Amino acid sequence: MTMLKSTLIFLALLLALYLGYALKPNYVTSQQNEAVDLEQIIPLEFADWKVDNTLPIILGNPEQEELLGALYSQLLSRTYVDSKGNRLMLSIAYGDVQNKSYQVHFPEVCYPAQGFELLAQREKEINVSGVRIPVKEIDTKQGKRNEFVTYWVRVGDDLVISRFDQKIKTIMYGLEGRVVDGLLFRVSTINYDESYVMQYNFIRSLLENLPEKSREFLLGKIEHE
Repeated sequence: MTMLKSTLIFLALLLALYLGYALKPNYVTSQQNEAVDLEQIIPLEFADWKVDNTLPIILGNPEQEELLGALYSQLLSRTYVDSKGNRLMLSIAYGDVQNKSYQVHFPEVCYPAQGFELLAQREKEINVSGVRIPVKEIDTKQGKRNEFVTYWVRVGDDLVISRFDQKIKTIMYGLEGRVVDGLLFRVSTINYDESYVMQYNFIRSLLENLPEKSREFLLGKIEHE
């Protein structure tokens, strides 16, 4: 074995030992922060929107429910209606630990897995009181049902809209010795021509009616312009 090869193997072993130590969960974010209850922080009524209790709750299949229960520590699903009768679905999934095994799932993966066709996806930004929020829009279809989705994913203090960015952020936090939490914020509407306009208005109204701590829980630490 050459000296160069021996040196490279030695350096690789040192790097593996360092990463093994650095990635240890010696600081778990969710254990340090004040506990948050999604049911409590998301209002049932705000601006021109209120929860619509007239629609039946649709239960998923047992296998899917079991998977969601393993991935997330909290799930919030509601349908809101405005004074014009427009309806919008809100879903927030929170996981108190983000690591290699447990990570927030992205809608462009979950929807096709449930039989939806993914028609298009776009990266956008929403400006809410000087805060620029990166989001992703996806157009989906299942039979005669067209569902339009806007979402973002929070990993620790940061927002991401791709699985690659999610993995990079998780690794970077791990190198700091931190195991962070994660959250998926998703809104969707069915068969509306102005779906995204409605969704953006809903998101702005919701965030503007939340206290600062609740906004930070949903968005992480985003700087104002």
